[in-house]
Formats: sequence, structure tokens, C-alpha cells
Amino acid sequence: MAQFSDRYIKSLKAQDKPYIITEESAERGGGRFQVKVYTSGRKQFLIQYFHNKRRRQMSIGNYGAMTLADARQEFIRLSAQVQQGICPKAERERLEMEEAIQQEEERRQREGLRTFFELWDDFYASIKPQTKVQSLNQLRWMFESDIKPFIAPDLLAREFTQDHARALLKRVIDRDARYKANNLHGRLKSCMRYAIDQDNAPERFGEPVRYGVTTNVMRDIPLPVPKGSQPRHRTLTEEEVVTLWNLPRTKMRNRMHHLYFKLQIALAGQRVIELYHAEHSEWDLKNKLFEIPAERIKIERRGTHVVPLSDLAIELYKEVRLLGGDGRFLWPHRDHDDKPASINGLIQCCHTYTQEYDDIQPFTPRDLRRTCKTLMSKCGVDRLYRDMLQQHDEIDTAAQKNYDKYDYLKEKRCAMEQWTSYLQELVRRGD
Repeated sequence: MAQFSDRYIKSLKAQDKPYIITEESAERGGGRFQVKVYTSGRKQFLIQYFHNKRRRQMSIGNYGAMTLADARQEFIRLSAQVQQGICPKAERERLEMEEAIQQEEERRQREGLRTFFELWDDFYASIKPQTKVQSLNQLRWMFESDIKPFIAPDLLAREFTQDHARALLKRVIDRDARYKANNLHGRLKSCMRYAIDQDNAPERFGEPVRYGVTTNVMRDIPLPVPKGSQPRHRTLTEEEVVTLWNLPRTKMRNRMHHLYFKLQIALAGQRVIELYHAEHSEWDLKNKLFEIPAERIKIERRGTHVVPLSDLAIELYKEVRLLGGDGRFLWPHRDHDDKPASINGLIQCCHTYTQEYDDIQPFTPRDLRRTCKTLMSKCGVDRLYRDMLQQHDEIDTAAQKNYDKYDYLKEKRCAMEQWTSYLQELVRRGD
């Protein structure tokens, strides 16, 4: 075809298969102007050209939506790019991407929402004053190596999903660095928690939302279990107990978690779930008793476990209640008052403390139970009674339930008094 005209294009009829008509051109190297006719009758303008010795084809537009004259002008513009060695298709994709990024940036600026990278920078700045240089260096390295290369710079903080987090953790786990994956898990969780706290801070009421994060996506992602992990035999030293007990309030991330650690120690190391999921109804301050129901006991057949309360434990309990409110649980779930808090947060708090305080080596909440047992032995509490306090004794078995009805409460109180006196004397070292 020498040159397209409107009359000619309108005369083209649909056939059983799509076909292409090419306009003749005396100029070489600038591509060829074409019309493609589909079986539906739709007619599309095309440019066919060679780039890097490969034949390529790109749509210019549909006839009807654009005139022949407009299509020819666009062909001339694209042809000039071909003659300059530019691939029009690649150039169009680049421009479309830049336009999409610009639109997203404009939308983000209109809404005032910050990206995930900006959230991370804000989170880093918030913890910098109370974090040691070594921990800050580790945090920077974590971001540069395990986060930044795999997250789009324009991803909004609120668009960070569980899949993003799991993909980041999977890469670390795949290189057999599960303890680093644990650390990454904790930092991401703290970062998302920071975003939620900032948006919901009472002092910012009425101001524009910064991040738009409403749920901590890390909450339901379990901590990676170290490969081939073995049962722990960690016992905190007296010096570590003193350091943990006397942490300055100004350096605490979560006062409620710190009160848990102190109360667990004050109660001679009860099992983690027995204390962390405790309900206010189980505390009898008048008679100085904490009654753990059978359904939360490790071995239910032993029945209710009664723990005598010292004045120190009662004082800590009252502080927990003051901070946690008058709901059902001492440590309630953040979003559901009728549920206890997740133990994952407690475990992560242990990681945080050991990262920030050189005087405390890595430990878990369960290690505090073993620590209390060891230190009770050191301070002279009889083995039988320290076993009773932690419900390790044989007397609390079915034999007692069926035959020995004596509750040994008097002996447990004496053992608790002995332990409390030792503990109070110990923690005074850090005053």
C-alpha cells in the first residue's frame, strides 16, 4: 500500500484471522507504518521496526479512538527514536513506570502517609538515644543487608504485609542464620508497634495519620526455631538477676514485661503460662494467696496450685494491675480484653534486653524458673519446700489428691519468706 487514507482504512474488512497491512515508505531505518485488522473488525495502528537486529512491533493506538492524522504524527515521532537507536517500546515502558511512580508519590504526599523505609528511619531515631552503639551498628547492617534490597522504596508502611515479612525472614533462615532471623523478627515487630503507637498517641489526636498501620503483621508470625535446638540449661547469675531487677524505668521498652520478670522471680519461678495468663480473680490479697487453676497446670491431675504471696509479690501485683487495668487478665491482649497477651512479646523482650545490656546474657522466661530454683537452693530453702513452691514435689501428685489432704501451706509460706528475704537483700545491691 503506497499510503494510507481514511477511505482505504474504512474499506478494510474483517477476515477469519487477523491480518496486517503495511504502508510503503521510501525512508529506510525508521520503521514501517501498519494497520492491523482483527476478526472483530477492530483496527489498530502499529509501528514495526528493528532494534538490536531484532524485529519489534508496538501499538500506536486504535483507529476511531485516534484519527489517521494523529496516528501518522505519532509514527513520525517514534520513527525518529528508532533512527536515534532508541527502542520506542522500552522508552514507553520507562515513561509509564516513571509516571506511575510520580502518581504514587503525589498520592502519598496528598495523604501524608510515610513509606516503610521512612517508618524504619523514624523507628531507628526513636530507639537511638537509649541503644548501645554495638546494637545500633547491628540494626543498620540488618536493614542494609536483609531489608532494603528486598522492599520497594515506595512501599507505604501500611502496605507492608505478612508475606513481605515472611519473605524477609525466609531469606535469613535459608542461609542457616535462624538466631539472626529471630532478631529480625523482633525488630520488625517493634517497628510496626512503633507505627501503631505513633498514630494512636493521645497527644497526636486530630493530626493527620503518619503511617496508617492498624495491625501488627508480625504478631501472628511465630519466631523461627533455631535448627537442631536443644533443651536449655541457662541459669542467670546473681549479678544478672540484680541487673534485670533494677533496670531503670527510662530505659524500659515495656514496663509490663519488666514487671512480669520481677513478679515471676518474686513468686519463686512459677511456670511462664501459669503466671503470664493469670486472671485477677485468682489473686486473694486478703489471705495472700495466688491460686493457679488445674486447667493451666502442666499436669492437671495435680489440681489447683496454691502459691503463698509475700508483701513484695503483692506490691508488684498491684503495680501490674494499675498499668494493665481492671480487665480479666493481668497481662491482657492489646486488641482483645477477653484474651491474654501473646507470649511471643515476652520472649522478644528477653532478646531486646540481652541486646542492650552487656551485663545480661541471652535468656528466656523459662530460664527464670530454673534460676529461682538454683538460687533458692543457695539461700538454704529445703529441697522439699522449693519443689512444693514450683509444684515439682511428689506430694502434689495423685497420691496427695487421694490420701494426703494436708495442703502444706504453712511450710510453703515459710519457704517463700526465706526466699523473699534473700531476694530483697540481693536486689539491694543495685540500689
